Amino acid sequence: MEVWGSRYRSEGAAALGENGNRDKRVYSEEVKSKAVEEYLSGQGSSIAIAEKYQLRSGNLVLDWVKVYHDKDFKRKAGENIMRKGHTMEERLQAVLSCLDGGHRLSEVAQAYQVEPQTLRIWVKKYEEMGAAGLKDRRGRRLTDQKPRTKEEALRIENARLERENDLLKMKLYLRKK
Repeated sequence: MEVWGSRYRSEGAAALGENGNRDKRVYSEEVKSKAVEEYLSGQGSSIAIAEKYQLRSGNLVLDWVKVYHDKDFKRKAGENIMRKGHTMEERLQAVLSCLDGGHRLSEVAQAYQVEPQTLRIWVKKYEEMGAAGLKDRRGRRLTDQKPRTKEEALRIENARLERENDLLKMKLYLRKK
């Protein structure tokens, strides 16, 4: 009942209709941050703040507060939000810092804003294949890639032969018709 009353006060009679919950609502970052700040500073209950900003429920404010605390905890713990899209040069510098500089892997990972597990994978690939192992080859066909190892050369050749075999099968099938 309290939730219905809150919805009625913030949105009017339309909030109590059958389709009152049907539309997905999107709230700006400004509204979210203001609502969280007001809640944390004790300026009102989650329901009162929800009514003020015409939000669907007080639970939404509480959810935003949880997200705020989670981000704040990560900042205090020294974690960085990891970025994606490291260049080949950055990967190589990070790997060389691990191998030559004598720095701990976790320190280097934090300095280059990369997960430690990702950095371990880069180091392993560098040790196996050299700098060529650090190249990002996602999204490319296997047959279009240059092999870095003998095993890769065999896989690429196998993929090329399978593709050729499929084309020949299609030609044979079309001739029969």
